[in-house]
Amino acid sequence: MTIDAARVRRVLDAAGGRAVLLETEGLEVLAALGIGAPAHVFVRDSREAATAETTALCGDRVVVKVISPEILHKSDVGGVKVVEHRRDAIVATVADMEARLGSHEIVGFTINRFVRFDAAIGSEIILGLRWTDDFGPVVTLGAGGIYTEFLAENFRPGREIGVFSPEVTTNADIEEAIGRLAIGRLATSRLRGQAPRIDMAALVAAVRRFLVLASEFAPDPIVECEINPLVIADGTLVALDMLVKLGPGARPARPARPLGKLRHLLEPKSAAIIGVSEKLNPGRIILNNLVREGFDRSRIYVVKPGSTDVAGCRAVPDIASLPEKVDLFILAIAAAHTPQAITDIVEGQKAESIIVIPGGLEEKSGTEAIVGRMREALASARASAWQGPLINGGN
Repeated sequence: MTIDAARVRRVLDAAGGRAVLLETEGLEVLAALGIGAPAHVFVRDSREAATAETTALCGDRVVVKVISPEILHKSDVGGVKVVEHRRDAIVATVADMEARLGSHEIVGFTINRFVRFDAAIGSEIILGLRWTDDFGPVVTLGAGGIYTEFLAENFRPGREIGVFSPEVTTNADIEEAIGRLAIGRLATSRLRGQAPRIDMAALVAAVRRFLVLASEFAPDPIVECEINPLVIADGTLVALDMLVKLGPGARPARPARPLGKLRHLLEPKSAAIIGVSEKLNPGRIILNNLVREGFDRSRIYVVKPGSTDVAGCRAVPDIASLPEKVDLFILAIAAAHTPQAITDIVEGQKAESIIVIPGGLEEKSGTEAIVGRMREALASARASAWQGPLINGGN
């Protein structure tokens, strides 16, 4: 999937240090992405509106919008209005906005073609991009329109929003997520014999274009970008509103991490725990929680010398004795012992992800040598085809 990156760059450079793009500039970005938007005519004020040629916009109605770097949500202040496609109605609407919104910096107004679409749930989508310090740029897809927050809160968890990363997301991942999401199923499935509102490939392509935009322009200068709503009209996607926030975002200075292994961390099929006692301690609580939630006991291993079975799960004397590479290894041991455990896991390739319960791993006197070995083991693994485990914890 390609976008016109040079055209996007020209638009961003022309913004001149502003915190947001004007909507007219956002329309340029949409064109560079290959995402459709309504035809429009730009006017600076009501006098220009009186002579503007709008015949090409067609239809009996048009949409008038104020263009201002200080008004991000136009509908909240009456900066968007659908009016009859008559010159007097357009001029009157622009003049009214000039009067009401004159305390803001107004660059001009757009007169837009009115797009007809089925307003039922499933035809309005929100497509967003945001920079996060933890995961880098992420792209999200969900139900859009004025009911975005309400629908997100009331759809079943896991079906309200799709989250994608340019580092790890494939087209197959996007298609799987769309098929799982409530909004995706409404848009792309045959419901009660009716034809799908949009082809799956069109939604996948829109997400992929945003992922490419994220890879090339986030976090500097794009820190946030959102189309809401992205509507389905006559089987095609049309962006009715575009918001792009700019800033001097910076990528954190840290080694690359194997983010493709997030699924092992979040949806493990096998797990190992070290630090489980006979009495109730953090390791035992975690083991009890896994068993209670229905995790397959045959895929849970407890590292505990002197035991062969703990709570119906196989116990092994040490990390090296694990019979398989597990998806998730949980360290519920003292901070002083954690660097050695991580080193053993990494050098033995025993886990795809690790959760570290204690903090302060490098704050214990006398652990400098083993911490250094742990870092060397991790660096070596990161440079290999395996890439080592993804590590999560409080430190």
